[in-house]
Amino acid sequence: MLVANDAEGVINTMLKGRNSEQYLPPHVPIEQVGSLPPVPGVYYFYNISGKVIYVGKAKNLKRRVKSHFSNNKTGKQKQDFLRDIHRISYKECATDLMAHILESTEIRRLWPIYNRSQRGYLPKFGLFVYEDQQGYKRIAIEKNKQVLKPLHTFNTIIEGHNRIREMIAEFGLCARLCNLAKNADCTNGVFADSCTGVCGATMKTKKYNRKVDDAVKWLHKTLPTFAFVDKGINDDEQSCIFINKGSFYGMGYLHDGVMPDNILELQEKLEPMPDNDYIRNIVYKHAAKNPDKCISFSKFELTLPEVR
Repeated sequence: MLVANDAEGVINTMLKGRNSEQYLPPHVPIEQVGSLPPVPGVYYFYNISGKVIYVGKAKNLKRRVKSHFSNNKTGKQKQDFLRDIHRISYKECATDLMAHILESTEIRRLWPIYNRSQRGYLPKFGLFVYEDQQGYKRIAIEKNKQVLKPLHTFNTIIEGHNRIREMIAEFGLCARLCNLAKNADCTNGVFADSCTGVCGATMKTKKYNRKVDDAVKWLHKTLPTFAFVDKGINDDEQSCIFINKGSFYGMGYLHDGVMPDNILELQEKLEPMPDNDYIRNIVYKHAAKNPDKCISFSKFELTLPEVR
């Protein structure tokens, strides 16, 4: 009876072999999968209430989304995931790097229940400045804290200590007040040549603190400021990712391939986005591999942000 009443031949088609529709989640219209373009971008899975439950990035949106459904695992977790998907949308990006950045930003904005990567990704160490009971400004590398904003972040404590050593050598800071010497007598240590004698209270706090302030300004100036320029979505534009004083500022597209000659004009053309260590690392990685795509802005004088 089923075969006799199968006017459209669905049963025969199913029996002949694998059909792409067999792998789709039960609630997702095939048109939404079929309309996905084979380009880089970020895709979103929604539940029945319209809430985003998963965000992913892809070099090829059509291929990547289909791959979620081709692995027909029978486990409860996979089946629950497929049943929860009721709609798909996407945002096209010019490059895989831009898709990486947008994915990270969207995961942290939406916190989808099925995204587990990047949830706990935070830089492990930060460079902090604080004032001790005697009024001296101290510099320290500590484990990153949610409540305090560091001047800069590092993946390893060694990276942070190396940066402090540069500041000590450049500005004659006290190793003890930078938490790199454990006792008051640091004149015989590795920092003897740059010791200020502040350990013996021979330098007034205001004078020493000015040294720390100068070192902090120097730190910001030595952090890289550059634009990473690549192809755009359309032929008449270029994509641009901007790092300002070592921090990710945002990204966007420059029409007609025109690069502004100052930072403020460039920032006006880009979409500001939240900075995080994960994004900075992937941008630095791409910049190191493609130095020809980097345009440095280090020659411009920048207004330093308030240090807190």
